[in-house]
This record gives sequence, C-alpha cells and structure tokens, in this order.
Amino acid sequence: MRQPIARLVALAALVGGAALFGCGGGHGGDPDGGKQHDAAPGDAPPIAKLVWRQVKVDDQNAGHQPELVRAPDGSLGVAYYRMTGAVDQCTRVDPPAPVNRYEIVYAYEKSDGTFAKEVAATVNLLNLQGVALAYDAAGNAGIAYMGGTEAAYRCGGTDAMLARRTGPNAWTATTIAVDGNDDPVFSEDTAQCAAYQDTCHVGDVVGTWPSLAFSGADPWVVFQDVHFGFAQDDFEKADMELSQGGSRMDLDSVRGAGQYARILVEEDGNPSVAHYSPFANSGGIWQTWKDASGWHRQRIVPRMSIGYRLGYARAGGKHGVAYYPPFQNNQSVEQKLWYLESIENNVWGTAEVVDAAGDTGKSPSLAFDGLGRPAIAYYRCREQYDPNNRDCEQASDGVMIAVKESAWVSKLVWNDQGVYDGLYVSLAYDQDGLPAIAYQASSLDTGTSPPTVINELIVARSKVQ
Repeated sequence: MRQPIARLVALAALVGGAALFGCGGGHGGDPDGGKQHDAAPGDAPPIAKLVWRQVKVDDQNAGHQPELVRAPDGSLGVAYYRMTGAVDQCTRVDPPAPVNRYEIVYAYEKSDGTFAKEVAATVNLLNLQGVALAYDAAGNAGIAYMGGTEAAYRCGGTDAMLARRTGPNAWTATTIAVDGNDDPVFSEDTAQCAAYQDTCHVGDVVGTWPSLAFSGADPWVVFQDVHFGFAQDDFEKADMELSQGGSRMDLDSVRGAGQYARILVEEDGNPSVAHYSPFANSGGIWQTWKDASGWHRQRIVPRMSIGYRLGYARAGGKHGVAYYPPFQNNQSVEQKLWYLESIENNVWGTAEVVDAAGDTGKSPSLAFDGLGRPAIAYYRCREQYDPNNRDCEQASDGVMIAVKESAWVSKLVWNDQGVYDGLYVSLAYDQDGLPAIAYQASSLDTGTSPPTVINELIVARSKVQ
C-alpha cells in the first residue's frame, strides 16, 4: 500500500532518509546530461496542446540523477544510478565502515516504446554527485562517472571514469584520471595555485560532477578535482578539469569550481562549460569556453546558493542557463526557477523568472525546441511560498515543463497523489520534436515490514492532443 506524502515524510526515518532522497550529501546536492544540446528537430506545438503518458523504466530503487538524451538514430537513452542494497567496506577508517554500492544503468528505447536496461558499471560511493550520458558519432553510448578505487583519505570510488558501449550488454570502462595533477590554462590560476602551496597539483579524489560530450569519436569529459576529498579546504580549493583528446588540463584552479558542470561542443568544434561554485572567492555560475584565441571565462550569475543541477544548452549561437536558488533568506531570489540567455558572442542578458508559484524550479533541465525556444523541465515542490516550511506537499508537487512562447508558459506534466514526482528531472526532445522527461517517482510501501521506499524511474512521453 502506498501512503500519502505526509506519512511518507514522517516514516522516511524508518528506512533511511538517504534512500528516499537519493544522494545524501550529493543532493543539494546532472550537466544537462552531456547532450550536444542543439535544438530539437521538427516543429514545436504549444505545450497547452500536449498530453502525457508514463513509461516505467525501472522500479528497483532506481532513477537517481537520471540523464535523458536523444541518440543519433532518434531513439531515447537514459543513464541513472540504481541502489543495489549491498554495501562494501571502507578500509580508510578503523574499524572499517560500510559504503553503499550502486549500479550505473543504461536504458535505451526499443521500437515498441519500452526501455531495455543494461548495467554499465558498478561503483561504491559515499555520495551521488553526477553521472553523464552522451553518444559518439557512430551512435555508441558513453557514460562518465566517479568510480574506481579508494583514495588515501576517502572511501568509495575516487577516480574519473568513462564507460563506452561496445555492443549489447557490453561495456568497456577506462580511467580518465586518478589525481588532479594538471596544469592550469589561465595564467592567473598558475599564480593562485602557487600561492596556495601548489594545491592544484595535489590529491587523489577526482570525478565528482562529471559531464561528457563527443567530438566525433573523441570523448570530452569535464569533472571536479576535490584534492584529498575530506577537508573543507579541499572543497573550497576544488579545481575543474577537462580530459580532451588524450590530454588533461585544469580549467579553473583552487576556487571551488566545477559543481553541476555541463559541457557543450560549439559550432566551431570547441568546448564550452557552465558550472557553479558556492564559495566566497569565486561564487556563482560561470561559463568557461575556448575559441580561436584561447580560453576565456566569465561569471554569468552572481554568488548565491544554487540547488542541485544546472540546465545548459545551445541552439546555434544562442546559449541558455536554467537554475534554482533554494531558501537563503532572500525572497526576491529564492525558490523560483530562473533563466538566463546569451544570444551571441557569449554576451549574456538579464536573468528572468520563469516560474515563481510556490517553491518551484528544482532540478532544472534545459533544451531548445524546434523553433529555437528554450524549454525547461523541473520539479515543483509546493504551490505556496513559505520560507518556514520547505517540505514538499502531496497535493501540489509534480513534474513541470515551461516553454517560452510569446511569454513563459508553464504546465503540470504529472502529479500522483502520495508520490514525490520529480525529485530528479531530465528533459530531451524526441525525433518528432516532442518533449520527453525522465524523472524519479518516490513513495513508501507500508505493506512491508519495515516499510519500503519505492524509487521508480519514469519517462513521461508527450503527444499533441
């Protein structure tokens, strides 16, 4: 029996809050999935004319941090974390402590509209901090993630990894990086690194918040380097690094960079990255890109608290960023969905509110439709704004989509009573130019003893009414 959300929240402690909400310290912690982020094919009907249906992809404690992508053949693929229920032992503490084991699952759409699933990798992790899916020019899937072996001072996987699909149920994993010993691309970072005792070259915890894109068959992986991965200073001085064409470079050194990173391949074949830093020395959302004259970066959103996930997409020379600031004692900013756009030449306009109804905009995922209009899928937590109550409501939460038609228009996609619909959200346009949204639906089954958290991965498919 599935229970209402009010009871779900109250009973969550019986089965572990981390299991319900997915990723512990990592939530608040998915790029926009490593997609190329070009505009969708075809026309773009008004969202008011769309009707939606659910396709269940997985129900085995699944759907953590999904990334939905349209493959070159027009079908949809999604990568996500699935809890196994098993634990491994961390040997870096005395006595040894348990570390959760997860499967990284790749699900691909079949001709009948259902999804087949494959386990791409199995990892031991302290927190879930991103997984990325993209396709190479031949249509083969690749997934970037954090895995590998324990570090000197941190439990679980601590390496930047890439798994590539070589055939049905066949994946080959390679290690992208085991440490952060890369040289900065900006001269000011070289000086800053030296001033902080060569911090940018030390430590062995890399791979958080990975993002993946392909240039032909060449994988480009951007990821965070958190040095030794346990002290506050490790995170405040974190770097953002890029593996490209067999070489590695440090794109942002000792400034806490690289959270929620998203990488795109530009029309000129160069990379462009959006990412977030929460720390005082460089707080805010940044864009870092390369062109014929070299590397550049700029802060495009000032320092504020930003919730899990950035949306970053492009259509031609136009770029967009979507983000959600959680509660931070600033009613003019918090608990709203925001969008910022650059028409050309990386010159950004003024941020605009997309949806301010209640506490809304969590886990934003951005894409452009066939008319070049920005579209954002996101989670609405509650219909009424209340700075003293940040719990989501069973009657009014749900998966949402907003499209900028003549103005921003928002529509509820799905809301099941007694279910958290949309704790994680990812948007892609299908081969017919219609939006599809992958999301996690979480509920509590009290018919078992102890009660069981049910985490399902759903893909919402649309058609014109």
